[in-house]
Amino acid sequence: MIRCTSRRRTGRSRLRGLVSAVFAAVLLAACGGLAACGGSSATPGLVEATPAPTTAAVATPAPTAAPTAEPTAKPTPEPYEFASTAYDYRATLPGGSAAKQALRAWDGQARIDSTGPYTDTVSLPGSILFFVYGAPTDLALDDYAARTQEQMVAWHECPVTPESATDLTLDGSAGRLHRMTCLGAYVQKLMVVRDGQGLVVNMIAPPGTADEASKLFEELVAEMTWPA
Repeated sequence: MIRCTSRRRTGRSRLRGLVSAVFAAVLLAACGGLAACGGSSATPGLVEATPAPTTAAVATPAPTAAPTAEPTAKPTPEPYEFASTAYDYRATLPGGSAAKQALRAWDGQARIDSTGPYTDTVSLPGSILFFVYGAPTDLALDDYAARTQEQMVAWHECPVTPESATDLTLDGSAGRLHRMTCLGAYVQKLMVVRDGQGLVVNMIAPPGTADEASKLFEELVAEMTWPA
């Protein structure tokens, strides 16, 4: 009898253990894990991943448009007529010339450079530069020519007195032509006044080209009309 009772208790203990294990498994499955049942979801030996910090978006400034460069004049193979938009004259230019309009009309006071914003500029064959500018004036021709020469002295250290001063007509209007060597270049400058408007026609040529440049200058002036 004692041996039989011991076997029954042992069987009941095993049954209770099996029932407890099954119940625990069912409970765990129903809860979806310890975290859902109020327990800790951390697994020993593992570290929970920390979300990476969010970097705030930095606005990229819109690119600034680069200033547009002034277009470079291109040589024209054939002779052509140039009509000035700033100074109202026309000139027939030889083939191989490259002409550029003045960006704005001269005010009569600002410094003049041969390729500056106030000049119509023509690059001629043979490294010769032809350029024109002008402004309203109340001066007579002699005074206008004298003031123009004074400006040349102040701006470019040219001689106070030109090497030659002669008369040259431009489209029926009397003009005063100054020729000189300035900063190593051969310079020709024709001043004309008509109806309260002054016009200055210029040429800069390499040294040693005085004869050829003088002839070319007179030919260009002979073909000019002013006003256009």
